[in-house]
Amino acid sequence: MLAQRISEAGLAVLSASLERMQVALAAADRCAYARENIAFHDAIVAQVGNAKLAETYRRLVGELNLFRRAALAVTDDAAQRSLAEHREIVAALAARDGEAAAAAIHAHVEGGLA
Repeated sequence: MLAQRISEAGLAVLSASLERMQVALAAADRCAYARENIAFHDAIVAQVGNAKLAETYRRLVGELNLFRRAALAVTDDAAQRSLAEHREIVAALAARDGEAAAAAIHAHVEGGLA
C-alpha cells in the first residue's frame, strides 16, 4: 500500500504541490489551481508504482480533467474543499496510515472533486 511505500521524496513532491495549490487559491488563479490539481493526482498515481493503474489512469484522465476543471471553477468553496481533502490524504500518507489514506482518497473521489 502507498502509505507504507511512499518515500520522503514522494511526500515532498505532494507537499510542494499542496503549497502551489494554496498559492493559486490565494491569488484567485483557478487555472493555476486546476493545473496543480491535475499534477497532484498525477503524482499520487506515479507514487503507487503500478503500471496497470497508471495506464488506466492515463486513459481516463482526459475526460476526468474536463470534469475536474468544471467542478473546481464553480466556486472557491469547491477548490478550498479539494485542497483540504488533498491535505488529509498527504497527512495520512505521511503518518503511514493506510486505512486513513484509503478513507481520505475514497471520500475525495466520492465527493466528486478527485
